[in-house]
Amino acid sequence: MKTSTEAQSQNHYLVGVMLVLIGTLFFSAKSIFIKKVYEFGMDPDSLMVLRMAMAAPIYLLIYFLTTSKNNKVSKIDFVIISGIGVLGYYVASYLDLLGLVYISASFERMILYLFPSFVLVISVVFLNHKLRLAEVLAFVISYMGIMVIYIQDFQTHGHEATYGLLLVLGSALAFSVFVVLSGKYIPKAGSVQFTSVCMLGATVAVLLHYVFNVSGSLGSYDNKTYGFALILALFCTVLPSYLINMGIKRVGAPRAAIIATISPVFTVAMAYVFLNEVSTLTHIIGFSLVIMGIAIISVSKHKPATEKAAN
Repeated sequence: MKTSTEAQSQNHYLVGVMLVLIGTLFFSAKSIFIKKVYEFGMDPDSLMVLRMAMAAPIYLLIYFLTTSKNNKVSKIDFVIISGIGVLGYYVASYLDLLGLVYISASFERMILYLFPSFVLVISVVFLNHKLRLAEVLAFVISYMGIMVIYIQDFQTHGHEATYGLLLVLGSALAFSVFVVLSGKYIPKAGSVQFTSVCMLGATVAVLLHYVFNVSGSLGSYDNKTYGFALILALFCTVLPSYLINMGIKRVGAPRAAIIATISPVFTVAMAYVFLNEVSTLTHIIGFSLVIMGIAIISVSKHKPATEKAAN
């Protein structure tokens, strides 16, 4: 018989697992909604600005609701965390949006989920992490999978596949640096405040981007386009960012990282249903190799940095 404490602990853990799973599902749908909005004629710059403009008020509200004099982030930490947010939610997001112009949603998600391998490399170079044989094997398997898919897509789409690959790899690298840096500040600020301040910093960067780079009007699209952009902002940005962080608090970062490896599978399935993206046998082999490599890295006992789900 389980004691009351054991039952509560198990329920606490199961709630954490469900939070990470639901958050991962919503994050996985991000690529699908982005591709749909592109079909309606919106460009990456306008979508990034509109998405952040819709999400920012909610982050601002949550920040003020969860902040008191006793747990307020210091001014210097606020500036640093804002800068980390610019890297993770502006630079990484923008490169990802650009990459999705050239490649499929399925391929994008596979590339983006290489970020744990970049975290390992950064940790080896800057944090004196000792690379293990299993991790080297994971590198080889993951990048073999990406190359299998890339060669297939290059034969069909030519240099567009190369552009997309490089842009999303840049996004994964930027997000990896964000993950490493966030490992120091999440414990200091708390997951909710950290997420809110990150997003507010990214919002400032996006607004500056709009002022200097977006020439068109954001009011020239139809209601359907705005509807998809709103879903993207609320259900694929705000909601999963908090759900996954709450899940990490309950199950721990290592287990959350393992659960989140299901994300590419979600994306491939949704891309097939909603975007009619058909995967060939070559794609399936490549996807399987990438997921296998990600799983090996995620279950590594020696964690180099706090792990978070991808943007």
